[in-house]
Amino acid sequence: MNALKHGLHALKAVEKGKHGGFNIGGYAVKAGRSIQTISREVQAAKVWADFHPGGNSDAFKLPVTKPLAELHVAEEWLWPALIGRLVQDGWMVETARTQAARIKDVPEPDAWADREAIVEALIAGEMRPADVRRLKEHAADACRRLATVGR
Repeated sequence: MNALKHGLHALKAVEKGKHGGFNIGGYAVKAGRSIQTISREVQAAKVWADFHPGGNSDAFKLPVTKPLAELHVAEEWLWPALIGRLVQDGWMVETARTQAARIKDVPEPDAWADREAIVEALIAGEMRPADVRRLKEHAADACRRLATVGR
């Protein structure tokens, strides 16, 4: 069983654990593996499951569990695009870590924003997290101003 499959299995066990089953520590003991290893595999599985709900890990023939775990620090709304680039560009651990850390605190754009363009610009380094925050602030300010028109 590959590491991602281990992580998906552990994630399911831990999710059930919220209702009286395993926590990560208990799962690690039962599996005879380290808590750190299980934790990283579960992080990777969370990212994978969000990107590919209900899918299995056979889609990946590459050793991607460690790079996927690195993406876990980014905001969940960024995961699909980050995974797409990971697969497309063959990111290894260091690249995944660097990319996720660089954009980990980006607020989710408002519904009206071109989310895909924003994500692509962030990943390409053409936009910074501060730019997204400013965009949200300007939009909120514009809405406040429009609300006062005609009063």
